[in-house]
Parts: sequence; C-alpha cells; structure tokens
Amino acid sequence: MDTGALIGKPERLESKKPDGSTETYDVKTLTECLERLCFVTKRKLTDISFAIYVTVVQNTEAYLQKFLNSFLTSDKFIEVGYGNVPLRTLVPHPGADRIVTAIAAEKKHGSDNEPLLVIDFGTATTLDVVERENDVIFITGGTIAIGPITMKAGFDRAVPALANKYELKKTERVVSRNVFEQTSAGAYYGYLGLVCRLIDDTVKELVADRRLVSPDSLNLVLTGGPSVIFQEDIEAEYSNNDLVSFKASDYELMMEGLFIIYKYNMLLREHEAKRQVKKKELSKL
Repeated sequence: MDTGALIGKPERLESKKPDGSTETYDVKTLTECLERLCFVTKRKLTDISFAIYVTVVQNTEAYLQKFLNSFLTSDKFIEVGYGNVPLRTLVPHPGADRIVTAIAAEKKHGSDNEPLLVIDFGTATTLDVVERENDVIFITGGTIAIGPITMKAGFDRAVPALANKYELKKTERVVSRNVFEQTSAGAYYGYLGLVCRLIDDTVKELVADRRLVSPDSLNLVLTGGPSVIFQEDIEAEYSNNDLVSFKASDYELMMEGLFIIYKYNMLLREHEAKRQVKKKELSKL
C-alpha cells in the first residue's frame, strides 16, 4: 500500500516518567488512528505494506515496534533517525521531529543562497536554521523555547483560579478591564514577543557570522498546530524587512517529511539490492 494514502494527523502516546508515573496526551491510540485512516481510505490494516514513524516521546519505541510487528515484519518499518535521512546537522542529536520538518521545509521552500528558519510550534517551539550547500541539507543551529500550549498548561496549574477561563488568542487590546482578556492578551502578545525576539536575534547572529549577507534574506517557515495562532502577526512583522522574509506557513511538513524520508530509504534499499546482485555475478567469474 502506498504510504501516501495514509497521511493524516500525527498521533502521540502515553510515556512513562522516570518516577514511574504516566504522562498522558489527550489523543487517540495508534490502533484507533490507523483504523480510522483505513476506514477513510477504504483499506484494511493488512493492506499496509510499509511504515515509517518518528517519536520524541520517551519510552514509546518498544510499544511502537511491538504494535507494528503485529502486522508487519521488522524489515517493513523504520524509525526516523540521524542515520537514515538525507540531512547533516551541526547540532548534536537534534530531535528526530526537527530532522523531519527541516528536510521537508528545505525540499519545498529552500534555495541555495538563502537559509531557512523553520519554526515548529509544539510542546516545545523549536527554531532551526536550515541551509543547503552543494545539494546537502544542513541544520546549522537552533533554539528551543517552551511551547505556547505548554506555557498555558503550566500557568493553568500555577493559577487554578484562571485555569480554562481564558484563551490563547489575539485580543483587540493589550490593556483591558477584564481579567480573562488581560490573561489572554498577556499570553498571546507575550509569546509573540518571545518568538519575534528569537527571530531578530537569530538574524543578528547570522549577519555577524556572515552567513546572511544582503540582498539575501532569512526565509521564515512556520509549522505545528499552534502556528496558526501567530501566523498573521509574524507575517505582518516581517513584511517590509530586508533581511527576513515570511516564506510559508506549512502545517503538513511533518507528514511530507516522513514521505520524503520513506522514498529516500526505498531508494537506498534498491541500490543495495542491485549492489548485492552485481556482487554475486562477479563472484561467479
């Protein structure tokens, strides 16, 4: 089955903390996710011929492999890792999710002369500088900040009187007389300011390192669910900036990156199979 037919919203699982407690994510299980996707595509679970997955949730690899082994042999699925992707990184051990989105962003929105700043809004918000040199994709540096939803969840736990009584959304005014609007404004504009400050300082450092020289610009690519909350204001902030250009808001980077890596690995396997055939032929001479 073509894995492209099963592209859907990524799902996350429970993970065990070091103290033995369980950290739960409010999403459906993998089985339910695949069953739903199979129903939509009018397929059966047994029609799946190959799987590729990425996880940064601790202690889920064994569960995922056991699940996939229930209908696939071990050579029919891969976990994304640094050794099986068309990318090099100057950042030691970046999260596999960052690798996937960097590859997709560069393939879709990159160019030889202008670096990308891929901003992925999630549990953590990551900012990765992605560059291409001689057709090789590099993550050359980055920043990690707390994610907006994680920030809100932490605030809700610390201030239960306001928990779930405000939204992380743009408000008409920063100053208001309603405590819930005040909290929404502080969360939205405070987080927007955090992201814009990180973008501005990234530009300053790239210019200082002479990795960003006018008339080239740093192209912003936003991804991750919460990115839609801030997209409009980030795009407006950099609409007339000589060194920063808003390139795209692309929610599908994770899924598309996985498919690119899948095709890359299939090509590697094809080349290896041909090499083995040639080796056998030579051994008979």
